[in-house]
Amino acid sequence: MKKLILILPLVLLCACAEKSNNSSETQGQKDGVVNGGGGKGVLCKNSNAIEVLDLYEAKFVYGLELENSRGSYDADLRFALERVTKHLHWSSTGPGDIEEAIAYAKKLFQDTVTFIPAGSRLKVTKDSYEPIVAEGCDVVQVAFYYNEEKILIDKDYWDRLSSLNQVALFIHEILYKMDRDYGATDSRESRKFVGRLFSTTPLKPISDSIPEDRNKLWKCWGGIPGETPQFSLVLYRDKEINKHSGIVLQFFQIGNHRVLGLTRALPFGNPLLNGTGNTPVISDDSRINGWWLNFETGSSNDGAIKMRLLKKDQTPDSPQFTNVYCREK
Repeated sequence: MKKLILILPLVLLCACAEKSNNSSETQGQKDGVVNGGGGKGVLCKNSNAIEVLDLYEAKFVYGLELENSRGSYDADLRFALERVTKHLHWSSTGPGDIEEAIAYAKKLFQDTVTFIPAGSRLKVTKDSYEPIVAEGCDVVQVAFYYNEEKILIDKDYWDRLSSLNQVALFIHEILYKMDRDYGATDSRESRKFVGRLFSTTPLKPISDSIPEDRNKLWKCWGGIPGETPQFSLVLYRDKEINKHSGIVLQFFQIGNHRVLGLTRALPFGNPLLNGTGNTPVISDDSRINGWWLNFETGSSNDGAIKMRLLKKDQTPDSPQFTNVYCREK
């Protein structure tokens, strides 16, 4: 199986712009309750167009400049898939992998998305806490993630989205589902990430600077059985990045957080050999930046790095140290 498997969590990002699917449900408002969460848009009285809330906030809350459409739905989808996969896995993807990903995503969209009947509206979910909406504009519910097999979409609102906004909406749906799986109770961080993803100043990918030579990598993972904190990372040496020990810990998952931007810890010593005290976590992900890693002092008899995560006030995320095991790639 090719690297397509790396982007399986993103398969629902695709939306086939031509697709229209009649639902057998008849009530005027859909009120899905399984996984919850929904994609919202901003509709203003002086315009028929709708802008996805993520992109609206990117401009008016975070002051970001957005990328322009590549000119068509397929081109925008390709751009988004190429960019977002860099944020969710450390491996690179080639042209053939992206082609497979696009085809596979379109097929799964056909199997998963249901457009609600004309004249129906999705009930507005209460998980967005939008801070600002211009006078004369309203927040509307465009999509609802009902469960892993069904996403409900308002076809009328869908047709008012630009192709770039259609792609952004589905990236939001999948990332917010992933964030809920990690304990998120609202969509603010998901929207912030999507906004950055489509901006001219995106977050640095989690794969940034990881050596292409896999022989120079140690892949590490671990967690306390039955508890939430988990770690997934690679360890490699780079004296330019860490001028002290040369050791770089680069994370894909840290504690109970799926990492969205470049996230590193640069210990003063070698955690494979001994504890290195508290080490700050440096991340483009605002939820994680400024946290600390606490390494247990002393060498590990079982070959594990013993670490735990400390919040910004240095409160342990878990009272126990987690055994993180590393092996050469």
